Amino acid sequence: MKRAKLHAVAAVYYLMMTVKLHAVEHKENGTDTCILKLKENTKRIRSEVINELKEEIKEEFKNQFKEHELLKKEIAVERARQWVIEEKVDVSYERVQRLEAALSQCAPITVANTTPITVPNTTTSTSTTTTTTTTAEPNSCAVGFVKFEDHCYILELDEVKWDSARIRCRILGADLVSINTEAENDFLVKKIKEYYPPDEQSAAHFWMGMLYEDGKYMWADGTEVGFTDWRSTSEPNCMHVKCKAFISTFQSAYKWEDATSAYHFHYICEKDAA
Repeated sequence: MKRAKLHAVAAVYYLMMTVKLHAVEHKENGTDTCILKLKENTKRIRSEVINELKEEIKEEFKNQFKEHELLKKEIAVERARQWVIEEKVDVSYERVQRLEAALSQCAPITVANTTPITVPNTTTSTSTTTTTTTTAEPNSCAVGFVKFEDHCYILELDEVKWDSARIRCRILGADLVSINTEAENDFLVKKIKEYYPPDEQSAAHFWMGMLYEDGKYMWADGTEVGFTDWRSTSEPNCMHVKCKAFISTFQSAYKWEDATSAYHFHYICEKDAA
């Protein structure tokens, strides 16, 4: 009888444990399912966010591209306007220079000789008149030019392309400068330093009359290049038909360099003294 009770208690205990195990398994299965659903939701949300970001990036790129294209068009229009303005300036400058050249011919008169001349009169008295002989100062330069030896020079501080610079020099009856001696070069460097001293931070450049032609550099007036003052042994390094030479104040060197004629630089004009 006692043994039968023990078996009954064991059976009930086994049944209870079985129910508890099933409940735990069911709970674990539910937890796994919940975790799986969370992972799936996380993956889905991440994918949606990535797709949204991709679309936003694409849209932003399109907007940036449109802005870039508009900016390019605006730059092209602005360049065209600048070309037109530059041409108008050249025309206006030509007129001004012609006027200045005409005014420069009105040089001050100097009295070279004053001689009294007696003119007979029909009356008993005599009258004396004075005639004035005027002579121009030999080897003089026009207004604005400075003289060195038998040449006149002018440093123009407006910035233009090489071709425009030469046109403007010719309007003055001059040409872009040809530097043939060290003394002449030193004189011009000294004048440049008056505008751009050695401690000047920004570099300035002055067109000369040197151009690349027939495989070598020549002066614009057709003379051979003798004296040179290149910045380094690597100069000149621009060897084609559009290359021209200039004096540069870069690093306070005041040496010669070369570049394409499309750059806008200052320039130096030269002509014979009158």
